[in-house]
Amino acid sequence: MSPPILTGLSIPLSIDVSKDPQTVTFTVKTIDDNSGTNNVTINFDNSLYYYSGLNFGTSSSLNISVPVTSQSGVYNIASIVVSDNAGNDRVYNTLDLKNIEMPTSFVVTRDSIAPFLNSLSLPLIIDLGNSSQSVDFSVKATDDSTGISRVYMSLDKSLSYSSGSDSLSFGNQTNLSRVIPQYIKVYFPFV
Repeated sequence: MSPPILTGLSIPLSIDVSKDPQTVTFTVKTIDDNSGTNNVTINFDNSLYYYSGLNFGTSSSLNISVPVTSQSGVYNIASIVVSDNAGNDRVYNTLDLKNIEMPTSFVVTRDSIAPFLNSLSLPLIIDLGNSSQSVDFSVKATDDSTGISRVYMSLDKSLSYSSGSDSLSFGNQTNLSRVIPQYIKVYFPFV
């Protein structure tokens, strides 16, 4: 008995996850002389998110979700292994795939430009001489593609002895109000 033969391969040539995750379909076609195809595995040269390869089992197509956190770049098929129910395997490397005119790579593009901080507003001096003070901080940030998920500001001193907080997390909001206890003197020496 001979191993199964790969007769068709359909892969996405471009996957754009700049704004949203994408579900893409990989499809294989095989023929086997007797026992039938048992499994097809596509191995990539780099991991696509957490996929270092795709295992089809007895299915001819496989849908995968590609998240926006996937790395941009060209992903090459390093090999395809086609197995039958009799235990025969055939391995196709990249050159083999090119020789039978099968696709061998696809491109993933994603948002790779960091957000921009447009403005930051905070008090230069907080007077805690007589009482604790409510202090407002505001930020404006923009992103050309996926939007702002959070703004995080780290401080060189703690704003509160009780929480030991030396940072402010705005989340995806633009304004944040904090009460500064009276016993802390906070100075922001930059403009």
